[in-house]
Amino acid sequence: MRNHLLQIFVFTLIAFISFAGFNWLIDPYEIWNSPKISGVNTAKSELAIHERIYKTVGLARHPADTIILGTSRSDIGLNPEHPALGKNAINLAISAQPNRETHRIFDALNDRQNINAVVIGLDFFVSNNLLPEPTDFVAENFLPDRSWKLALSGSILMDSIRTILKRKSLLGDTWSEHGLRLWSNQQIKDAGGHRKVMQLSENGYLSSLYLPVPSCSYDFSLNTGKLPQLEEIRAIFARAHRDHITLKLLISPSHARQWETLAAADLWNKWEEWKHRLVKMNEEEAQLAGEPAFPLWDFSGYHSVATETVPVLGDTKTMMHWYFDSSHYTPAAGDLVLDRIFNYHSPVRTVPDDFGVLLTSQNLEAHLAHIRTDREHYRLTHPEDIAEIETLAREVAKTKRCLSATITN
Repeated sequence: MRNHLLQIFVFTLIAFISFAGFNWLIDPYEIWNSPKISGVNTAKSELAIHERIYKTVGLARHPADTIILGTSRSDIGLNPEHPALGKNAINLAISAQPNRETHRIFDALNDRQNINAVVIGLDFFVSNNLLPEPTDFVAENFLPDRSWKLALSGSILMDSIRTILKRKSLLGDTWSEHGLRLWSNQQIKDAGGHRKVMQLSENGYLSSLYLPVPSCSYDFSLNTGKLPQLEEIRAIFARAHRDHITLKLLISPSHARQWETLAAADLWNKWEEWKHRLVKMNEEEAQLAGEPAFPLWDFSGYHSVATETVPVLGDTKTMMHWYFDSSHYTPAAGDLVLDRIFNYHSPVRTVPDDFGVLLTSQNLEAHLAHIRTDREHYRLTHPEDIAEIETLAREVAKTKRCLSATITN
């Protein structure tokens, strides 16, 4: 009887080791840095839909001096290999990264190692307490033993098998060694060109990201039993002051069409209020710490980069230099951002004078007024773009099912 139980135990142990070993070897989410075997696991077909695990469980465990946080705009646009960031920088920005997740990653990394600098791409839509958090944002991803629990996951086993069989991501996305998501011109061409991709992105913002159903509202301070999303950013400010971490803050440089999309959702005033709140929180926490406020750069608006001409519908040959779609900027634009916020002077490019404004309580109102003036000029000179976005907003409104269409505090 004892021998029989021993055999069962040994068989079970071997099965578990084989199970975990297979998942480790194939490493479908790139979290164990397993050896690459040509024709077997070099192409990670499942990584594109499991980026959150790849970054929070895998990449975030790598030693780093500088980290980049934020949404997909930072994920795609801010290159961690920019020379101003040093040799050990990683991009941990993730699609639709809520402020709460940004805070969790910030805390987790600072608990594990000494981080010198953190670059945070701040985006308006993820400060909405009514925006559902991504379903794959789970607290377990931050536990020390998470990677080995995943090794024994049946779902990862299936993804390991799919990795071997597919050998190519259905979404076409890949990542650099340090976490920059790499979009290609071919993806834009395959999707129908820049204008088509912009329309699809803008539809997504109008349908769900700016005013998510069923409330179709925006709220900064709704009591959900959790810290409000914007207060998660305040908590980052407080710890950064306490631990003497350099913070570089930026508001993303999306295309002018994106700000027209936001206005079509009737959120312009809310967007300006968001900037007021950010500046106020930054200065309040600095005063409490007896330190200067962290530099907060605004790259939004209608400057020379944001107003890049969009190819006509159906043009799949003309490639934009600064943008993939109206939300996501290219690493070329991201390099200008990093040049500006780190005061880095590149011998191969020049940052436009109108690109990036350092926000303070003293200049904020004048800056917002300047954006409004620039907006009026854009609307007069780009009537086709404006008509296209406003038509799209009306079409989305016809099919959107909302319990309430009010915009709250």
